[in-house]
This record gives sequence, C-alpha cells and structure tokens, in this order.
Amino acid sequence: MRTRSGYTAALFLLTVWMGHGPAGWALPLHGPSLQLFSSIDQRAVGVGEPLVLSVLIYASPGTPDEEQSLRRSVEEGRLRIDSLHFKLLRTETGEGVRDVVEGVDVFSLTIRYILRARHAGVIRSPVFEFAHGGKTFRSTPHRLDVYSVSPDFFRAGQSILPIMAETKNGGSPRQIAGTAFLISEDALVTSFHVVVDADRVNVTLPNGQVVTTRKAWLADPFQDIAILHIDPQYVRRARLMPLSMAPDEGNTGPEGGGDVVFTYGWPLGKQRSTAGILYRDVLPQPNERAWISANPLLPGDSGGPLLDRYGRVLAVISSGTVGRGADVLRENVCFATDLHPSLARLDRIKHPRRLKTLFRDQSVEAEPRTHALRVSSYLSIGNPIFPQLIESLAEVQAAARENTGDARLHFMRGAILEMLGNGTEARASYEAALTANPGYFPAAYVLALYDLRQGAYSAAREEFERIHSYLPYRHLASYGLAVSLIGRLEYREAVEHITAVIQYDPHFAPAWFDLARCYLALGDEPRARQIMHRLEEINPRWASHLRQVIRIPALRPITRIELPPANLASLENWH
Repeated sequence: MRTRSGYTAALFLLTVWMGHGPAGWALPLHGPSLQLFSSIDQRAVGVGEPLVLSVLIYASPGTPDEEQSLRRSVEEGRLRIDSLHFKLLRTETGEGVRDVVEGVDVFSLTIRYILRARHAGVIRSPVFEFAHGGKTFRSTPHRLDVYSVSPDFFRAGQSILPIMAETKNGGSPRQIAGTAFLISEDALVTSFHVVVDADRVNVTLPNGQVVTTRKAWLADPFQDIAILHIDPQYVRRARLMPLSMAPDEGNTGPEGGGDVVFTYGWPLGKQRSTAGILYRDVLPQPNERAWISANPLLPGDSGGPLLDRYGRVLAVISSGTVGRGADVLRENVCFATDLHPSLARLDRIKHPRRLKTLFRDQSVEAEPRTHALRVSSYLSIGNPIFPQLIESLAEVQAAARENTGDARLHFMRGAILEMLGNGTEARASYEAALTANPGYFPAAYVLALYDLRQGAYSAAREEFERIHSYLPYRHLASYGLAVSLIGRLEYREAVEHITAVIQYDPHFAPAWFDLARCYLALGDEPRARQIMHRLEEINPRWASHLRQVIRIPALRPITRIELPPANLASLENWH
C-alpha cells in the first residue's frame, strides 16, 4: 500500500530547476572589492511579530590596517530606522571573520537587527549605512507586507480538517492525503484531484475521531473542486462551525485584507498556516475564476482554503510549486480556484451520491479536465502503469484534440507527458497551450527552459524577457534571463539579473556560482573569491566547483575579444 500526499504537479509544473525564497539580498557594485548585502527573513509579517534584518559585508583588505579601518567604519555605521513603522528590539553584531581564499584575504562581518513592525501596510525595511574610503555604502530596502488578522481567523482552523482518500485500482490500494473545510454542517470542500475515484474518504476531527464518508454532493473537475458529504451529528458533537465565504469580488483582492492572503492546511500531517502576497488581477486564462498568490505550499495543502484576514474563504487551493533541494530556486506560487460557481450548483442538489457513482457520472466524465486530473493524481503517488491509467491517458489525448482552445488542459497534458518521459510531445502540448492563449505564461516559461537547455540563448532571452513581466514568475524569469545572457557572453548584463535572484533567495547556490563566473569574466577576481567564501557557508559542493574554475584557466568563462575599429579610409583605397 502506498501513502502519499495529493498534489497536482501536472496542473502547473514550475519547479524544473528554478522556483521560493525567504528574503531579499541587495548587491550594489561598490568599489573594486567591497560587497554589501542585506536580507529580511520574511516578506509578509504580522503586526508585532519579530522580523530579522541581516547585513553582510565582504571585503578584501590588503593590510591589517585596512581591515581595522573597515571595522571602524562599519562600527560607526547606523541603521536608518523609521520609528513610526518599526521598533528595534536588539542588535547582534558578529566579531568579523578573516579567511584566506585561494591566496586572497577575505574579510566578512555580519550584523543582525531584530525588529518589530508596528502597523499594517506595505512598507520598506530599514537601511544600513556606513562611510568608508570616501564613499557611502547603503543596503537596499526590501518591500515588506505587514498584516493583522482578526480573532475569527484563528477560530477558522478548527473547521479545516485533514482527509485521506482511499482508492483501489485493479486491486492495488492507494491513499492520498489532503485538506478539507466545512461550509455547512453536512458539507466539506476539498480538491477534486485529491478524492477522484476514491471509494471512501476518512476525515479526522479535532478530537482525533476519524469519520468515514462514501458520499459527495458534487464534483466539479473544471474548477478542481469536490464537495463531500459528512454526517452532521459528528460535526455538531465536535462543535465545529462552518467557514463563511468572503464577498464575491473575483480575484481583485480580499475586502479589508490588503495584499496578504492565507492558507490553512494539513501538509505532511501537521496543520499550519502561511501568509503570502496576492498577485492582483493576474489570471492564467481570461475569464477563469482563479487566484494566484505567493503562499508556500507543501504536499497535503491541496483542498484547503485560501483565506482573508477575517478567516473567510476566498478560494480552494488547487496546486502550487514545490522546490526541493538546495539547487532549486523555490519561487512560491499558489493557485486557488473560486468556490462560488460550485456553491451555486450545490444549492440545486437535494441528496448526496455515492463517490464511485458520482465520479463515473456522464457529466463528470464528459468534462475534458477530468481525465487530466485523474492521471496526474495517479502519477503523483508513483503508481505504475496499469489499465486505468492507460485508458485515462488516452482520454486526455482525445480531450486535448477536441478542445484546442483550453490552454490549461494542454498545459496539464504537457506536464503529464513530461512526467512520463515524453519530452517531444510535451513540448508540442506547451506550444498548443500558447496557441490557445498567447498570454498563458506557465507554458511560455517551460518552453523558454527548453530553448535554454538546447543552447538557443537568443530565443530564450526574448522569451524570459517577456515572462519577466508576469509577477508570479519574475524571479524564475530573472535567472533564466541571466543564464541566457551568460550563454551570449553578456556578463555585465547578467550580473543585474543574477542580483535580482539573490535578492529573492540568498541560499540559491547556483546563482552565487554564476555571479562569480561573471566576475571572473569581467576580470574581478577578488569578488569571485569572496563569493567562494559565501558558498562555503551555504553549499560546499558549489564552493568546490567554483574553486576548480578559479584554479584551472581552461574552465574559466569565455570572453569576447574586442577588435579595434576598422580604418575606413585605408579600406576605401584598397584594391
């Protein structure tokens, strides 16, 4: 028996080798060897909650006297803090470390400021400033969304429950974990892809009691929503209150909630809540009721609610990005679908139906996205190829041929084919998604990755520049653009975009490695060695790679040879 968490990677497969980051790092290019970085440990923070601003300084002082001079300059520096918005709780200053990296002295110093935000709103973090060598050095301010929530928000967690869907496929049992939430004393909302084809769904109540249901009110595969039936006597005994809906205002932002929205789910068997910035008016397809935010998701969050600060339901979590490992740029992207269309249908239903009957209903089977969600659900738990999967995959192929205008369906088909190892057909599906909707940026991003891997750097550069305008993918596109520029030997331009990536995720080692390579190509070896010192702290494997590049001339990046301008006068006289 397999037990995994339901998570529809096929909906928006964005993790590839870039995708989340906790903070921002500023990388202004001051002087020949001094680098100043700053970071915040979170982008959305509650009023009164602690926030950490870190300042990191790297330099290559030539003598001990120069090092002491730098120390004094930093000690005399100050944090420009707006007391209206922040309270400084304490300052933690490191002693400073001097190291020899490949024959060059590298000095590093870290300062941590623990702050508390006083008021809700969108503000900028304080700036650290110091003067040294006749120059003034300043860290870059970082955007911070400060929010407050009502007491009702915390009470909502009692009505958000873990579920386990159990299914038998040809005698092979499988289990998928997810999240569900009460909208009435006899109705639980979750994701369609979590419970598709389930024989029964086990619901764990706050008191630990497990309630089993084999019925559902409706299945809406187009919106990836299912509404399960639950015996109301258990809900009443547990004194659970259904969640209320936020005003139906599309995806223009939660009333009274600012730009921050919240998830509340059961990933990996533990309840947790996350805060993320809402991408207002960003839709993958025109006229599709969906929300996109920067909430970090984990397997098991699917089916949970996207909430405003009052604990009211905005949408249902459908999918997101999952970054795994130190070599993945983890850009948080959460996709949630509007519940209102499904609720409008629920009002017309008098009796629940058995799960197996509902999932094989003609209206459900006829929906083109049903089979794509079914296949992606099977593949998400690592099921081997079996007759039901092959049959459903054939249905996905047929649905894609018949629904040429559904960009999301084509994208899901492409992601499924990619998981099955068919890259050629997957690319054709992504191209079909863009044909259906030229603005469907998930497909545009994946196609740009294809061109980048094939060495088509100019084409990739144009594609990433276009994708960069879409806020949910900005950092992914920045790194893709930087790698494209490096492929074109445009190192100085690449530095700017790599900097944007490091501002977003300071622990993404490949970006630091590529930044050092750019410095080597530009003749700035001291900075490259400083970065190797940084890599030793966050990822020794990448530090080892960089050490080899520095030591072996043949591994250094290629640079263009600037030819002298032609003497046109002499050319005109040449016969």
